[in-house]
Amino acid sequence: MRTQIAELKNRGEVVRSTHAFGFGVSLDNPIYAKAVVDFFTSSVLQDIYPGGDISTIALERFIPKKAKAVIVSKCAGIAAGFEEAEFLLEKSFPFFRNKISFKSQIKDGQKIKVGQELAVINGSARDLLVLERTILNMFQRMSGIATLTAEYVRRVPRNVLITPTRKTLWGLLDKKAVTVGGGGTHRLNLSDAILIKDNHLKLLRGDMGLLFGSLAKAKNIGRFLEVEVGTATQARKAVSYYEKVCGKGLKGVPLYLMFDNFKATDIKRTLSLLMKSFNCDNIYFEASGGINLNNVREYAQTGVDIISCGAITHSAPSLDISLELM
Repeated sequence: MRTQIAELKNRGEVVRSTHAFGFGVSLDNPIYAKAVVDFFTSSVLQDIYPGGDISTIALERFIPKKAKAVIVSKCAGIAAGFEEAEFLLEKSFPFFRNKISFKSQIKDGQKIKVGQELAVINGSARDLLVLERTILNMFQRMSGIATLTAEYVRRVPRNVLITPTRKTLWGLLDKKAVTVGGGGTHRLNLSDAILIKDNHLKLLRGDMGLLFGSLAKAKNIGRFLEVEVGTATQARKAVSYYEKVCGKGLKGVPLYLMFDNFKATDIKRTLSLLMKSFNCDNIYFEASGGINLNNVREYAQTGVDIISCGAITHSAPSLDISLELM
């Protein structure tokens, strides 16, 4: 990993190699594929356990065996979750009576219009009724996150990466939706990279020397090393100690400084001081905390490489999408 990073040509490439880990949220990754299957299975079982769909059971003798459902958008946005739906429905889960066919009319990441037909599902009428809410929940939430992410991305320069935090409701599915909207992934789990938060530092009584001395001896750094700082003084100390131990145990490992809950003007001032005092070629900067659509452009103009924002996952409105039986 260190050699690969050293070979990259510019800051943007380095940032995307560490914080936009596309394979982590790809269906080719067994961990992500399992997360999708587990989410889907759990959602359906919650709907049918313990007594099944009693509304449909009551009408069963009048319902045709086969039916077709059309997925239709009721508002404009960015499509997401359709790759996952095809992966799931074409697998024919054991609680489905018959094989289900899912044919998407679009690809994830495409813009969708009001009234646009997005996909067609063919299968058992009873199964389609059972699946309706789970499928729509996935399309609506993932498309909503992708749409909001795309708006954040639109408001910042190309060299600034928008990422989510780990404040997600659906874990990796939320992270995937962010990437569909043009954002990155940041960490996918606690073993993915070292990120020293304020609570880690509190347990070390704020001793940056002790922190970086320990990190230099760490057996597993992960995809990147990041330290959260709450003041300009902390930022200066972190860079200073990183320089001291860089040749000993952290050579080739980029350092990310996360400015947590800084004002944009304070980040700009702190970066100016750091650039004057240190060689920051292998140090990258992230803004996080209190960032929204109204101020994201201001933060992007401070000189940071990454903007992480919890709102793109925990506060994204669902996109209005419907399932209509034909």
